Amino acid sequence: MYRKSLLLTMLLSLATQVTAQGNGSIAFQSGRDGSKNVYVMAADGSGVTKVTSEGANEAPSLAAGGHKIAFVSSRDGNREIYTVNTDGTNETRLTDNAARDENPVWSPDGTKIAFWSRRESNNDIYVMNADGSNQTRVTTDSAWDGFPTWSPDATQLLYIGDVSGGADIHIVNVDGSGDTNLTNNGSGWNETHASWSPDGSRIAFEVKTRSGFDENYDIWMMNTDGTNRVNLTKTSTDSEAVPVWSPDGTQIAFLATVGGGAPNIWTMNADGSNRQNLTNNDLAEDSWPSWAGDVDLTTLIQSISWGRVKTSVR
Repeated sequence: MYRKSLLLTMLLSLATQVTAQGNGSIAFQSGRDGSKNVYVMAADGSGVTKVTSEGANEAPSLAAGGHKIAFVSSRDGNREIYTVNTDGTNETRLTDNAARDENPVWSPDGTKIAFWSRRESNNDIYVMNADGSNQTRVTTDSAWDGFPTWSPDATQLLYIGDVSGGADIHIVNVDGSGDTNLTNNGSGWNETHASWSPDGSRIAFEVKTRSGFDENYDIWMMNTDGTNRVNLTKTSTDSEAVPVWSPDGTQIAFLATVGGGAPNIWTMNADGSNRQNLTNNDLAEDSWPSWAGDVDLTTLIQSISWGRVKTSVR
């Protein structure tokens, strides 16, 4: 058992290192054609390609390897989760429930998808297999729970729990145990859209603050235990939101509304420097970025000879 666990750890470490090579691709949603659809582009903003076309399609999550996207669509009259290849083929509906199913997020190895749903008359976090099977409820409290993201080793989830008007960042094991509030800021201070760094050491997240009728959004960083919180954007007039890490952990993609213009997809270094506008679209909203590397972890692991690695760790 120890050797098997050690082997899996080595393989995941190797896969993560290989995945970090190259900047990969970014999926995002845009209304540039008159309705919300899913697009994909290179990490430098080039090669923008429309992926979906039927109905309103939102909240894309790009799987490791950059070949498959999970997203939400209301094309059938209810918000359900679908997957599609990045070339637009093999569109598949995964959920079929009278309640809303939202915000799908791929696990790092591409075998599972986390999401939130109102199917139990309350917003809760769920996990299912990549083909839609084995849909399992993770959180069961009375709070509004949403926006899940995976830990790099796929054993835990970050999510947003809203109690009494204050949204905090929680961490929970995938089986629902060990739920911990990392921020505990209460009302008037709302953290959303948390994203785990590829090395598991830091969390980037969005903070909404309110002064009278004015709202402002900034991107912050903290350690995974909730300490050492730093504001990366520090803008009083612009809004920055929905941060996601680059595969190598050196950059963050996010949406920004600058000078009252339309939201666009931007990148910056992990310390907040070197901001770059990738989409430069002044006519419609570009939002909800999802960044993935060029290597599929599952395929990489399966391609390594079990026997050879087993021999090497004896």
